[in-house]
Amino acid sequence: MIAVKKISNHHDINTITLEKIKQSQGYQYAKEEGKLEQKIATIILLQELGLSIDGIAKKLKLDRQTVIKNCK
Repeated sequence: MIAVKKISNHHDINTITLEKIKQSQGYQYAKEEGKLEQKIATIILLQELGLSIDGIAKKLKLDRQTVIKNCK
């Protein structure tokens, strides 16, 4: 026997759809890619404030090579 939950309104359908999207591999990849882009943009700001490459890497939880590659 298959159990079927009756969806009571349009809001429930939107919630289920949004949750499925958030769990998809494509969504997760885009989310991580966006976080990386933010960190890369922050590298320059932290460098301008005088943080060392190692300090930036530690604060942003990036490897040293990524920081070096994205410095001015």
